[in-house]
Amino acid sequence: MSEVVPIRADVVAPDFITRVDISKMNDEQLETLIEMIKLRRMSSFVIYQQTVNDREQIAIEKAAIAVDKMCDQIIKQLNTVDKNMEKLETQINKLRGLRIQAGLNIV
Repeated sequence: MSEVVPIRADVVAPDFITRVDISKMNDEQLETLIEMIKLRRMSSFVIYQQTVNDREQIAIEKAAIAVDKMCDQIIKQLNTVDKNMEKLETQINKLRGLRIQAGLNIV
C-alpha cells in the first residue's frame, strides 16, 4: 500500500508510521483509505452519540428525582395549608359568633 521511505541509511520505518503519498495510490488503495477514515469517524461519532444519550438519561433521572422531591414537598405544604385553612375557618366562625353576641353586623 505504501512506499517505504528510509529514515536513515540503516533504519527503515514500518508502513504504519510512514506517511503515504496519496497521489501514488491506485483507486483500490484510495477506496480502502477512505473507508478506513469513514469507519474511524463513524466509530468516534457513535461513541459521542452514546455518551450524549447517556448524559441525557442521567439528566432525566436526576430531573425525575428532583421532580419527585419537589412534589413531596408540595404535598406536605398543601397538607399544612389545608390544616391551617381549617384552623382559620374555625377561628372565623368563632369571630362571627362573637360579632353576633356583640350585636355587630355579620360580614
